[in-house]
Amino acid sequence: MSKLWLFGDSYVYGCHSEGHWGHDLALQLNIAEEDILNFGMSGTGPDYVSYQLVKHMHQFNKNNMLLFFNKPYGLREGTGIAKDDYAVVVIPPIFRSWLVDEAPEASHFPNLDKAFEKDVLKNGRINNEALFAGQVEAARQYYYTRNRPDKMHFDRFTIAILLKYIQQNAFCNLVYVYSDPINEAEEYHVHENQIGILDDVSTEEFVTEAVRNKYHIKNNNKDFRNGHLSRDNHKIFANKLFTFFENGDTIDFTKDFLKGIYE
Repeated sequence: MSKLWLFGDSYVYGCHSEGHWGHDLALQLNIAEEDILNFGMSGTGPDYVSYQLVKHMHQFNKNNMLLFFNKPYGLREGTGIAKDDYAVVVIPPIFRSWLVDEAPEASHFPNLDKAFEKDVLKNGRINNEALFAGQVEAARQYYYTRNRPDKMHFDRFTIAILLKYIQQNAFCNLVYVYSDPINEAEEYHVHENQIGILDDVSTEEFVTEAVRNKYHIKNNNKDFRNGHLSRDNHKIFANKLFTFFENGDTIDFTKDFLKGIYE
């Protein structure tokens, strides 16, 4: 029985709820809900997505064992991504970097506030508080001082090469899409799956930019749409992913999606 593996950021998170594109896609692929395996997490970057993807593929797990953070990680029999499985990867924005080991959601700079630190410490996720505090401060300094956009492009270029390698060698049924502008993909000629970007679909659900800004201000910069999309656009996105798996159709984010939903 095939499984559906999902990797990415907040566009992926929440896929087990009805109304999410991941749930809709599983239905179209005749995959049971318990066989949807979600490794999406809000606020993560391309490096964390690569980590999760490689960690769960037997092809990269030599002798069924890999080392991550100097700790052995093994795949139990039948738990890795299989050839007949389906995998969808939403590549997060280029400017995110996983600098705080036990809090990959802090790859998104706005998450590095005092409320975030307090919440993470409160829920018992951190083994070494001094190390955590140091990594948080180092992450803040990284975001304050970085000035090499070409380096950031190259960082995300590496995941594109990895994904293309997986696709070309048919390790599984794989599709990957970028959520934001894909300048490095054009420069290195690595992208073939899509036209347009997923972020534009999300943004254009608002009638104007002013309406969008008002929504975010009202909600303290939180987006309460499931996966940043309306229900109808979740369906449309799922259909486009399905036709890619069935026919290899390019995923076109510039047409068919609903616009101007929120006034």
